[in-house]
Amino acid sequence: MKSLLLRKKPDYIHVKATIKLLKKDDLKAILELQDYVYKKLPKKVVLAKISEQAVSKYLGGSGMAYGVFHNNDLVAYAISHFPKNHPNNLGLDIGLPEKELNRVVHLELQIVHPDFRGNGLQIILNKMMIEKAKKKNFAHILATVSPENKISHLNLEKLGLRIMTTKQKYGHGERYIMYMKI
Repeated sequence: MKSLLLRKKPDYIHVKATIKLLKKDDLKAILELQDYVYKKLPKKVVLAKISEQAVSKYLGGSGMAYGVFHNNDLVAYAISHFPKNHPNNLGLDIGLPEKELNRVVHLELQIVHPDFRGNGLQIILNKMMIEKAKKKNFAHILATVSPENKISHLNLEKLGLRIMTTKQKYGHGERYIMYMKI
């Protein structure tokens, strides 16, 4: 567990928070935060929600997730996925050789409660997942982001990901497919 000091809106008071690896016990909190953030979005197209079944699968070993907790409440998280040879592997969209598909990690979803935005949590959590992916011998980090989601796009660029192509994805319109070799 890692401790953080965050600014909380609307008063921008400093509060203590912790980061931990999420488990299946956190599934309900993950889905509740996703729904809360989605309802608050002025443009729903920027977020492709993940189903309960998919999140459960990722927490069960086909991915990993880190979460930020304040007063035992989940206030941010990031989920990654190890797609292997699944037909939705983003490596296929950018032309990775078949032998490399098992070394792909998707930065699948990053959610931050509106009261905790501006603390760099998306970058912090994704950096942790990239470091873990390096240790597990993964070689390719991929993510999708709506062209309308400027903040997430910039955060992924700060991590080193670059736009490789733009495609229709998830039935939610265009997505940049971003990539970084590790």
